[in-house]
Amino acid sequence: MNQIINIINENLGPKNFNQNSFTGNVFFRNENGLNIERSVYNRLLNKYNAAFDLEEGDFLTSNDELLLVFVIEIFEDNSDNLFRMDRNYYLSVIILEWGVFSIWSEETEGSDKQPDEIFALPWEDIDYVELFDASEGGYLFRFFEKNKAEQHDLLSNRFGTSDLEASQRIINILNETIEYKKEIIANSTSEHSELKTKINNLIADERNYEAALEELENFKDIYDTEDAFSDNTAFYHLRKTYTLISSENYGKALKTIDSYINRFKENHEIPPYAFELKGEILLKTNNILPAVNCLALSEEGYEVIAYDNDVRALKEESYSRLKDVFLDVPFNQRKLIFIGEDVYATQSGGMIILKVGDLPMKVNFPVGHPHVNEVYTCHPHKQDFYLPVKSYSEELFLDRIHEFSWLLQCLGAATLEISSSTSESSDQTVRSKTEVDADFDYKLSGGKVNYQGENTNNSVLDGKLNIAKKQVFRPTKSPFVPDDLVWYHSNTSWQRLAHQRLNGSIMMHNELISSSQSETLSAQELKQVEAELKLLLPKLGVKYNSEEEVNTSSFKKYEWIVNVEFADVNELSQFEQPIKIEPSDTLNSDNKKYNSNLEKYKEDVLLMIEDDGIIDEMERNILNRKIKKYGLSEEDARAIENDLITSGYSENELKYIEELKEFLEDGGITEIERKILDRYAQKFGVTIDIQKKINGIFIP
Repeated sequence: MNQIINIINENLGPKNFNQNSFTGNVFFRNENGLNIERSVYNRLLNKYNAAFDLEEGDFLTSNDELLLVFVIEIFEDNSDNLFRMDRNYYLSVIILEWGVFSIWSEETEGSDKQPDEIFALPWEDIDYVELFDASEGGYLFRFFEKNKAEQHDLLSNRFGTSDLEASQRIINILNETIEYKKEIIANSTSEHSELKTKINNLIADERNYEAALEELENFKDIYDTEDAFSDNTAFYHLRKTYTLISSENYGKALKTIDSYINRFKENHEIPPYAFELKGEILLKTNNILPAVNCLALSEEGYEVIAYDNDVRALKEESYSRLKDVFLDVPFNQRKLIFIGEDVYATQSGGMIILKVGDLPMKVNFPVGHPHVNEVYTCHPHKQDFYLPVKSYSEELFLDRIHEFSWLLQCLGAATLEISSSTSESSDQTVRSKTEVDADFDYKLSGGKVNYQGENTNNSVLDGKLNIAKKQVFRPTKSPFVPDDLVWYHSNTSWQRLAHQRLNGSIMMHNELISSSQSETLSAQELKQVEAELKLLLPKLGVKYNSEEEVNTSSFKKYEWIVNVEFADVNELSQFEQPIKIEPSDTLNSDNKKYNSNLEKYKEDVLLMIEDDGIIDEMERNILNRKIKKYGLSEEDARAIENDLITSGYSENELKYIEELKEFLEDGGITEIERKILDRYAQKFGVTIDIQKKINGIFIP
């Protein structure tokens, strides 16, 4: 029989029970259950559930085993009192396996009804109970809590008695039950400690990992390992992860530590050791980039709690390995980098932190770079070359212009005229709840900046871009396509021009080149960088302002018009081998296999659009597989698609398409944006039929 029931029977009854000592009812539990009438039992449950009023579920259900129940109801007849209505008082105490509980409830239709009073204490929270005389008559049970100065009182009338002997029997039940529970807890604590010690010995001393894993599962069966903030949960998951790592079962180790980490909502709540273990697993399985981030998170967590550890050595090892394989990391994962004095953790993995004094080999920057605390983006074609985000669009734009000029010279240009004008179309703006105002040496603008660094002094860039030049050449060699081009292989317009020129069928050509064609960072990517910097900058001791708008000079749109007149092919030497001239400001070309795959992809795209001029969902899935198969960058693939889809359009129609694409960057087209597009169509002289055709192709 239940030990608490034994304590109740030895002190109060039912054999020793004296009903004359109680004005209420006392219900005992025996082998057949609680000896109580169904109606009284149902009323008891309803009263307790109404008094405790839990948000979810009931406080008491028929599944709860009530060991001892005291109930007394006192009726107050106020029929002779015009100002006070009748009322009934319901008082009760119940003893369960897990605690002692009581309610006091007033039942009346009067407006002066008092709220219910409740009392609840689990056995493990009670240190002891003392009995005192109550000033209003009867006795007072005073409950003292463990490790607290708090105490709680219950009058003996809650038990339905004012008798001293009955009260003493009740306090004996309470104190003996408390001591019984203390003994259970002590034994449990000892068993708990012994099991943990046994597991630790199996892991550290005996290195019997299989036995350790078995004991860890026994530990899980006995103790709660679901609550994220429980010591038992941490012990089970962290020791199991360590054991699985030691037995080289990295797959299960990663699942175990992820199961633990995912129980927390915020990174700062997670024990640093969890990130250290995950970083070690990732490092051992050659997932170097996420390993570096996990170990940086761990180190930062240890610094918060001022705990001396050796995780930094592990982080440095992982960073050293990252440097060795950096250029093998997929392009989209290393598209954005931040140059810092040390390696810090990022939240989304969308940006890699590199140390300024310890950079990967064969990673290149413009002259004078890199700078500390600056964000860089990878060149879309020369993927070992990084450009400052503040000016990447202009640099890529100039690179395209230089390459196109070089191509035209090699094709036999006699005169070449380039003029530029800055487009006054609306600049793209990125807004976020988290914007950064960095008053420090952050090189996006060379002074105080708003990341994403709208430069208040763009005169240098504008000086580069707003120029006009005319060159006259005396070509003597047969037209040829140089083998050191970068942009050419993804630009079908340039390839058609070269084909026409090599066949001698074109003498003049004009080309509109826009900076938007060179942009490789989306607004969403820049917004992601901003969110990362919001968390990174405080680690560097940098202030930020969350209310300012975020702009970048790279959103400023530039357009250049290139006009060329070619020499007559028949007047050029057909035999003399052309002298290869190195073009200025261009980057190295991709390999021949890549160029061949670009040609294959071009044929695939032509096949998809030959029926209706668009790429539908099924065709998109096919082309995505082709991109992966050929190993092409997203930028090259999209450039080919755009060139092929827009081929055959006039210069003004292409201008309309550029405006349409800008609207599409934010998603769908609103009614207001459609009206604006109608005005652009009128401005550029695009007919209604052509406009509808273009909209049908580009608007989903």
